[in-house]
Amino acid sequence: EDKFEVVVNGVDSSIFTQDHQIGDKLKEKLHLRLDSRVIGIVGRLDPIKNHEMFLLSASQIVKEFSDLWFLVVGNGDQQRRQHLEELAAKLGIEDRVLWMTSVRNIEQVYNALTINTLCSHSESFPNAVIESLSCGVPCVVTDVGDSDYIVGDTGWVVPPSEPLLLSKAI
Repeated sequence: EDKFEVVVNGVDSSIFTQDHQIGDKLKEKLHLRLDSRVIGIVGRLDPIKNHEMFLLSASQIVKEFSDLWFLVVGNGDQQRRQHLEELAAKLGIEDRVLWMTSVRNIEQVYNALTINTLCSHSESFPNAVIESLSCGVPCVVTDVGDSDYIVGDTGWVVPPSEPLLLSKAI
């Protein structure tokens, strides 16, 4: 036992740092106003990431805050993407949801966000959470893996598969 040491994941804080200028560049590219409030989810389009929860929450939030944008960033199976786009349309929020595939400079995405979310059913140590926190972006996460530990008192933790609680936290 005395020969082992636990090394916790980390991020390069010279890359993942608060920089509104790079966030503004992405907002311009997305044709958003610089003062737009953007709620994001960053992760591959995989069922375990539970993008459905994100979209269901978005559909609740826009009832009260119609000026928000919802940014989905991640690659995945085309059928999965189509399913999520159809869900957004069914929920009546397709005009508020922006879609991006993977991004080379993901720190630009984090710096464009007002809040980052993690809606996963299961995780270990979610890099998207520590990266966005390093950029000064608060997070709303599901209580899976180390998410609660990472967020601590800097964000909000909700049970998995509770879109209404996620929307209230946002």
